[in-house]
Amino acid sequence: MSERNKSQATAKDYLILAREMNAIAGKTLKLETRDAEPIAGKISLGLSLQAAEIAGKAMLRNLGNSVKDIKQNYRNHKLLTLLRDVEQEVRGRPEPEFRHYHDFLSWAPTIDGTKYWTTVGAYFELHFARGATAYPRSYFYPDDHPDEGGFTHPEPIQVVFFLVEYLIEVAENLAALMGQD
Repeated sequence: MSERNKSQATAKDYLILAREMNAIAGKTLKLETRDAEPIAGKISLGLSLQAAEIAGKAMLRNLGNSVKDIKQNYRNHKLLTLLRDVEQEVRGRPEPEFRHYHDFLSWAPTIDGTKYWTTVGAYFELHFARGATAYPRSYFYPDDHPDEGGFTHPEPIQVVFFLVEYLIEVAENLAALMGQD
């Protein structure tokens, strides 16, 4: 991709990447059989966390932020800060159709017929409170091997995949509201 094209990446470009990354994360988790190896779970979490960041950036593009501003303001890759900023920006929209998304971080998934114990925002707050080992890039390093219980993960492990699917859905819906689908 040329430098000119990088600066013109659309929300749709971000969404395509986020959706594909999270799809790979889901395949890695073996969602149908639930028999993924611990190392696959670790890799899946890293991919889903990266996909969440990209989905958040898609939301910012949907709301009119430039690629340059997104890169400048979120170069530290702090996912929870990014998502909170998006939620604030959505709340600032006067159009009534945006009201449904004013509190998107308050959504909680249902997994295997059971409502998950926490919301998107609260989960990520707890997750990232664990420090450096909870950041997306740490899931791609061999230290903190999963067989030794040395990496941060939720129970059930597939919850992050479902949280990110929801974030991608919100980003797609915001794109539709903005006439960018």
